[in-house]
Amino acid sequence: MQTLYIKLVPLEQHFVELRYAVGHPARYETQQLDISSIENLIQRAKGSYYMLMPDLKGIGYQLFCWLDGTGRWLSRAINNCTAEGLILALDVRERLGHLPWETLHDGEKFLIERVNPVVVPIRWVDRSAQDSDDTQQRSLRILFMATSPENVEPPLDFEQEEAQILTATRDIPLNLRVEESGCIAELSKLWGRYREPFDVFHLTGHASIKDERPFFLTETETGEPHAAYASDIASALRFRIPQLMFLSGCRTGEAASDGAVSSLAESLIEQGCRAVLGWGRPIADVVATQAAAYLYSKLAAGYELSEALASTYQYLREAKVEDWHLLRLYIRGQCPKALVEPLGDQVWLPEEPIYEQFLDSQGIVRVATPQEFVGRRRTLQRSLRVLRAADKLGVILYGLGGVGKSTVAARLLERLQGYDEIFIYRQLDEDKLLRQLAEQCLSTTGQEILQGNLPLTQKLTKFLREGLNEQAQRLIFVLDDFEANLELRTDGNAVLKPEAVTVLISLLKAISLFCHFPVILNKRIRRKNSAREVGQWM
Repeated sequence: MQTLYIKLVPLEQHFVELRYAVGHPARYETQQLDISSIENLIQRAKGSYYMLMPDLKGIGYQLFCWLDGTGRWLSRAINNCTAEGLILALDVRERLGHLPWETLHDGEKFLIERVNPVVVPIRWVDRSAQDSDDTQQRSLRILFMATSPENVEPPLDFEQEEAQILTATRDIPLNLRVEESGCIAELSKLWGRYREPFDVFHLTGHASIKDERPFFLTETETGEPHAAYASDIASALRFRIPQLMFLSGCRTGEAASDGAVSSLAESLIEQGCRAVLGWGRPIADVVATQAAAYLYSKLAAGYELSEALASTYQYLREAKVEDWHLLRLYIRGQCPKALVEPLGDQVWLPEEPIYEQFLDSQGIVRVATPQEFVGRRRTLQRSLRVLRAADKLGVILYGLGGVGKSTVAARLLERLQGYDEIFIYRQLDEDKLLRQLAEQCLSTTGQEILQGNLPLTQKLTKFLREGLNEQAQRLIFVLDDFEANLELRTDGNAVLKPEAVTVLISLLKAISLFCHFPVILNKRIRRKNSAREVGQWM
């Protein structure tokens, strides 16, 4: 798409210099515009635009006519652009930046409704940025982080947002990873674990402006509220800045003090980010989710960012979403093009989310869907922290039957990428454990070790050291319905069966020598006064 750069430079109290250029911002033409002719619009932007049911067509048409002037330069630029479309890159600051440029209307329709050519307004920061030359034919990589501090109302249904994004992109190559803690410090650690940066960082939660400082409400490591400013977020992503950030929170695209203070989205651009999406005012969760899901479906299909944004505006309009115009894109330099190449004739076989199937690959233990399973964030946070720790062997999930222990385990497996699962259902014995290890083992050495005559502890230790499919392979052991290995003594206490004790001790001794073979153990209890789940760490 062509880019029409538009910059408004204040001259005197009542005038601004309009600079506009096609293709290269340095080769611009100029005009003077009388700002007093839209002074009423600036005042309306402080009130009626940011209230329910504003006159969007009237506001957008007045803005368009003011820019277009008597020479009709903007109308002519739109009519003369290529069929691919036109990006209106608007460099507008302070109180002019507070105006709703997304509503530009030519008297017949909103510019974002045009089809041939497509016209999409974005907010441009006049700084250079190089185009990415490494667009590849692969899946779109997104890191999804939801923040939901304790005792903050209203609670967010971020699990539903994650599920809807996955549903909308089900048949499109998208690789969604989840940062479960909601904590900026933990985000920085996770971000650094990936050599290849993510294409998109999606941050969802509550955001606001206090003392003229916009912030996103994140969590501490213990789930308490923590205000994260633009510098905090940018620091967590430093050196591996994504092509796009989506701040899916209220007022993340709103400039404070009637435009005098940069929005959180624009502040992140000033911190070095390249493209940031935000919302101009408070927005309903369902609208934010709709917009994100549709936008990512287009980006994953290989559309340019401007094309995906234009399509998202049109989709929201067709869906009768009244707040479509509050979605704002800020860019630095040139607008990013396609983040990935489309797959063409290649068949995309999406990986079925584990929680929509079963805990195990054999289809034995069915688990709940995201719609049926909410409110376990703290359990997941604590469990993930332990499973990633070098000084713990694993977690024990215990509770009454039907409270979601297996579903917690499934969600943990989904979050722990890169592990091969060894699943043991109910009875734990030596033959079952060795058979499960042998079924996934492709190594001749590993098969020989498993079939050898060493005692079990030595056999497992040697296998984990020498018999894996590759040196970097990581296994995770899931022991589900483990209460089948208990028996009641005459005194009424439940103890492990002798054969299970031997195997469990051998397994724990073997994995204790390594830091990347954790255990998830699910056990049902019968006492109603016991904890619902997650009892202790091993």
